Amino acid sequence: MASMESRSLPMAAATSMSVAIAIVFLINTAAPVGDAASVEHTFIVNQTKMTRLCKETQVTVVNGQLPGPTIEITEGDTVTVHVINRSPYNMTIHWHGVKQFRNCWADGVPMLTQCPILPNKNFTYQFNVVGQEGTLWWHAHVPGLRATVHGAFIIRPRHGAESYPFPQPHKEIPVIIGDWWEKDLAEMARNMTKSIFLSYASASTINGLVGDLFNCSGVWFMHCHYEFHLSMGMAAVFIVENGPTMDTSLLPPPVNFPTCSHDNSLIQTI
Repeated sequence: MASMESRSLPMAAATSMSVAIAIVFLINTAAPVGDAASVEHTFIVNQTKMTRLCKETQVTVVNGQLPGPTIEITEGDTVTVHVINRSPYNMTIHWHGVKQFRNCWADGVPMLTQCPILPNKNFTYQFNVVGQEGTLWWHAHVPGLRATVHGAFIIRPRHGAESYPFPQPHKEIPVIIGDWWEKDLAEMARNMTKSIFLSYASASTINGLVGDLFNCSGVWFMHCHYEFHLSMGMAAVFIVENGPTMDTSLLPPPVNFPTCSHDNSLIQTI
């Protein structure tokens, strides 16, 4: 009997040790990266008038700008965003594409993960960004208002630009393609619930500005590519490369064809 007890003690100790190791492992995997930072923003949602297409239109924006602020973080960081709703509408902010590990209450889906932020009320989102990187975006999770309440959300790799699978760029510029509406977006959203949707955007935009086919246009910086204008004023860009055979290759460009300053380019979309 004594020998049986002496044999069972190491097994119990080993089991306890295994449980302890498992708990420590779970805690370590859930903890943020040691050198992670805390990134904090304040979003003031209000209405302002912006001039597009030669006329003023009242729009709902964040911090008085369109697009809204770009959030730039490094993988592993903690993000805190204080939303102050000074608009006449209920509001939530959704972080599109961000994996909310154990942070579902920060996902910004009204009546599902949170109650809407009422007019003249505040709400603070806080979440960790772990295990992902790339170019995403944030937007209002309110019908219609995401057309003007949005911005870029950039997650850089923990090891810096050296870990990019392409040559390090000289500069990175977020490009957000959207629509410009001259009509009341909230009213349009209400009409959609009644199966009434007969409206189309007045123009397409890049970073909040309309293209040069429209009156009082902004400036679009498309260059070094053949481009043509579509019905809504957008420019389509085709980037191609030669295939392995003559049948899948392009003819060489004219000798006087302008070249870009560098050969490598990256376009990332979500």
